Amino acid sequence: QQLLQVSEGRLEERNAEHWRKDYALVSPRRDPEAESEVPLVEFQRVMVRLLRLVRDEQPFDVRSYDTNGDGRVGWFEFCRVWKDRAILIKLSSAERVFLTLEDPDRSLLGRFVYVLLFLAIILSTGTFILGTLPDDEFQDFCLLSHEPNFDALCRPSPKHFLWQSDFVCVMFFTLEYCMRLVTSAFTRHELFHLDTDGLIDLLCSEEVVVTQSPLQRVQTFGLSTSNLVDVFSILPWYLEHIFANAKANGFIQVIRLTRVIRAFRLGRRFEAVIIIMRSLKRSLRAVYVLMLNLGLGMVIFGSLMYMAEQGTWDPERQEFLRVISSEWDDTEHVWKPVVEISPFESIPSCFWWAIVTATTVGYGDIYTPRTPNGKAVAGITMVWSLCVLALPIGVIGSHFENVWFDYDDEKREGEANKLREEASLLRSQAVSDPLFWGK
Repeated sequence: QQLLQVSEGRLEERNAEHWRKDYALVSPRRDPEAESEVPLVEFQRVMVRLLRLVRDEQPFDVRSYDTNGDGRVGWFEFCRVWKDRAILIKLSSAERVFLTLEDPDRSLLGRFVYVLLFLAIILSTGTFILGTLPDDEFQDFCLLSHEPNFDALCRPSPKHFLWQSDFVCVMFFTLEYCMRLVTSAFTRHELFHLDTDGLIDLLCSEEVVVTQSPLQRVQTFGLSTSNLVDVFSILPWYLEHIFANAKANGFIQVIRLTRVIRAFRLGRRFEAVIIIMRSLKRSLRAVYVLMLNLGLGMVIFGSLMYMAEQGTWDPERQEFLRVISSEWDDTEHVWKPVVEISPFESIPSCFWWAIVTATTVGYGDIYTPRTPNGKAVAGITMVWSLCVLALPIGVIGSHFENVWFDYDDEKREGEANKLREEASLLRSQAVSDPLFWGK
């Protein structure tokens, strides 16, 4: 039941049920099922806003449709307006380019560009990853210290074919982003980005409707989260070539990986991405509880482990030492303690142990407690994590299951609605044209 659907630039006919919904929104009683009539002033305001939005420059006088002269527009007069005006959405060249790049579902060319962009993201990320492999096939190594032309500041760099691949991808990303940025200034976002109900509210609102200027449209487009990700995924490549030492900057290299996030933005139409995002949205409270419990446990048990496993201070080594075992001294015939530098040298260093223990990851044996008190703290931490952290995780899993089945029901309902809309469209055409079924 779409109010505006772009198909060869034509505004598709709406079904009778949706017509009645719009009709009721501008009527005093605001009842979608009512057969009330719309005052001429209300109807004139809605139609003028719509015609301005679709850039229809022909004058509109609602009085020509008031056939009985009662100052109101009835249902059949309401349908006659739409049929007689043959309203068209006049798309400019900039809008066609923007919609092709922004929404691949609108055209075959848009789908083709979408696939190219997705492949470019994979290729760009792959070249960045392969360029870090210490292999002659993927990296140019520096000269050794005894070889001529040795450069102490030299760093291994990716092969030239990897650089060329990355260059092509970055140029493609830059061209695509610049085209969307420029054309966004001339695109009516209120016409294409609002859903049906949002557009109806815009047309029927009693407040003054102010459209954005080209500069405001560019600002809104550029400051959106997804477009900021696009900028930060392209910018490091240019910084590397502007500043000679930028390649050695690890922060710049990490930012380059933000182009992977572009794949999630493009994948917002994939079922897996949609289900995961909806599940996380429903589970925000559970995630808050999980992070709170993890943070409290990290502070409490990390502090306890620090006191239990800190060891004693060695003034010679300037380190905390702890006893890990004992060995027999054949000379003195006694057992002597074997010590090592304590990994629990501070409370922040104990936070890492607390996190890997609570999440049951357990990286290595470096942070293994040795004393009875340390083992007791570790045992309590394990039991606490199983009892406390498992509860919000179960809630998240339950929400994921519900979203999974809801999404399946939504797809089935969407297919059924499509069939009902097609049948309702035929009925609405028959309402406005009594001879429709005879044609």
